[in-house]
Order: sequence, then C-alpha cells, then structure tokens
Amino acid sequence: MILINLQFLVFLILWTVNLYGTTAQRCTPLANPTCTAQANPGTTGPGCLPGTRWSYDSSSRRCTAFTYQGCGGNSNRYCSRVVCERSCLPTARPRVVVG
Repeated sequence: MILINLQFLVFLILWTVNLYGTTAQRCTPLANPTCTAQANPGTTGPGCLPGTRWSYDSSSRRCTAFTYQGCGGNSNRYCSRVVCERSCLPTARPRVVVG
C-alpha cells in the first residue's frame, strides 16, 4: 500500500513539473507588444494552447496575470510578469540638481 502511494506521489510530482515546463515553453513572445490595450483573453479552439499570460493595466500601473485562451487576443500580452514590467512600467529617471 505504501509503495503504491509513493509511486503515485512520484508520478504526480513529475506530471506537475512536466506541465509547468511545457506551459512556460509554449509562450512565444510577440514581435511588437503594446502596453496600452485592455487585456484580451482571446479565443479557444483547435490548435489553441491556453496558459497564463500577463498584461499591463495602465490605470493601476501594474502587470496582472490572466488566462489566455490560446488564439487571437491583442498585443498587450506577455509571457511573464518580469517581461511585462520591463516593457511597460515607467522607468525612474534620475533627477539632476544643478548648482
């Protein structure tokens, strides 16, 4: 009984790692992303691979996760929060004091 539970646990761990890895690998960065459009989950259908994506919300000035359906949508779609933030968050410009 313990052996069966251990085998199931190992299977579950490997399955989870595989699922996470393939989901991360499926995200192809867009050639010309934009930070101004509303998040659009796209559509689902044959050949569409859904997954978590990130979009920039200009009203809250944050990147937020959403479930992308796998096809369509718009160009406010990033593979990770880090990429979204690097692309969309305003960069702090150093203040120059003269005198």
